[in-house]
Amino acid sequence: MRTFLPSYGFPTNVVTLNTYNIEQFIHERDQKNTSKQSREDNIFMFKELPSRGMAMALKEYAPGSQVVIDGRVHRVAGISLNWHRPTGTSANEEQKFDIAWRCKTCGSNGVEEHAYSSESLNCFKCQNIIEESTKKIVLRPTGFVTDFFESTTNDISTQSFIRVEQPLIQVDGEVVCLPNPLSGLIRFGHQGHVFHHSSGNHQNGFAVCMSCGRTESMLTNNSAPKLLTEPHRPVGGIKGSHKAKDCNGFIKNNVYLGFSIQTDVLELYLREIHTGNWLSDSDEHQTIAFTLAVALREVIAEHLGIVSTEIGVSARLDRDIVTGQKRSVIQLFDQASGGAGFVLAALEKIPTFIERMINKLTCPAGCDSVCSHCLAGQDSQIERHELNRHSALAWINKSGLMKSLLLPDAFSEIPQIHYSAMGVKQWVNSHIQRGASSISIFLQGDSESWQVDATEFRNQVLNWHTQHKLDVVLVIPSQSEMSTEVTTALLPLAKLGIIFSEPSLAHSLPSNLAVQVHYADKTCSLFGDHLNCLEP
Repeated sequence: MRTFLPSYGFPTNVVTLNTYNIEQFIHERDQKNTSKQSREDNIFMFKELPSRGMAMALKEYAPGSQVVIDGRVHRVAGISLNWHRPTGTSANEEQKFDIAWRCKTCGSNGVEEHAYSSESLNCFKCQNIIEESTKKIVLRPTGFVTDFFESTTNDISTQSFIRVEQPLIQVDGEVVCLPNPLSGLIRFGHQGHVFHHSSGNHQNGFAVCMSCGRTESMLTNNSAPKLLTEPHRPVGGIKGSHKAKDCNGFIKNNVYLGFSIQTDVLELYLREIHTGNWLSDSDEHQTIAFTLAVALREVIAEHLGIVSTEIGVSARLDRDIVTGQKRSVIQLFDQASGGAGFVLAALEKIPTFIERMINKLTCPAGCDSVCSHCLAGQDSQIERHELNRHSALAWINKSGLMKSLLLPDAFSEIPQIHYSAMGVKQWVNSHIQRGASSISIFLQGDSESWQVDATEFRNQVLNWHTQHKLDVVLVIPSQSEMSTEVTTALLPLAKLGIIFSEPSLAHSLPSNLAVQVHYADKTCSLFGDHLNCLEP
């Protein structure tokens, strides 16, 4: 029996901050020279390295920031360079660098691993060459360190932080229109990539000593800080740590600290129905996009019964390749590496979630912008962004989005029907997870265009039957309407246990019925909005 251990709920990509310093060394030395037992509340008695997931560590442990631990303020001075080994080992490995890029033509972004800035890169979406000005040299640290000889303080009045950057998110997944295609579309997938990074105090990256790991933010004029332009005190690495300022290792400038994960991503592209204008790249519309992202995250979290911080949000700039119009894209992603299925839970009833998102813009406390009663909830990182629910609500009303969520008239008479953004495979699999016992697949349209001999179709049907132990029924027209080639292609499926049936009640079944999944007490049906989607 095959099993797996889910990553959700388990810490992944964890790194440590090495805070061992001269104060702790002196205390340990004095302890060896005295027989007196220390107090149990002594902060040096049981001291372990603080740790964070990489995404949080890039915010809290970025070089130059100050961290309060056990009432003492530590300043982060550098990073661990031996990226294959944990802190404290003497092994030295070749340092790995990646290249993060953004396409100026279409707005796509990505990370090229083991790359060099001199390499020519092409955008995977529009195939244009990536300009050098949009490339960033990325180093993934395996840990962070403080200066051994720098004393700690208890003064938190001047505590400094490094600016938190919005993650770069990209998903090259399935694209599905909203009920009214004029109102926009959604893009989603399990293979989305989220790039977390830190750009230093002035967004020019860091200067990193490749010998000892000491790291400082680049200056506003994009020059290296004076501390690293002359011999300096090493903080670790191959030189170790000592008081003399004798480290003159190679300084690599404009390095960005970061890493990427693969997870579930959902993108929402909205536009005005009457004008066809997308939610644009203006500052106001970027604020609206981020506000809507936060609102959609809140309703998904409420529906699933999870804390909203399990879902990350962002908004990126994009360009419609057909019209050339710039637009703001609403983005949500699962924080768990590998995905937890949270953001994709909205696909089955996406109009309902969008309607709840719009309702979320109405604050019960009637605040001027946002407050804890509406959008400014548990995530302190969200509150620092400029959110404006009034502007978002005004754009929603102007765009006609609410009316576009209604289904076409052809489906209005079907009871309890709702729009689903899932494809057939994903929709069926979601019901299998809920306990469906059998599947009926209705093959309609011109049988000459059926691709029943396609490997993907046959493998999927057999997978549902053999792997999931389900009865699979292919409901087809009468044999006289099928060609010999189609009949021959279906025979192997019959020999492997697939059931074939003719629609005895065809006159009472809608012509756009695609699939039915059957439970012990109910049946759920999937309808197609055009005939081509009903052909295998």
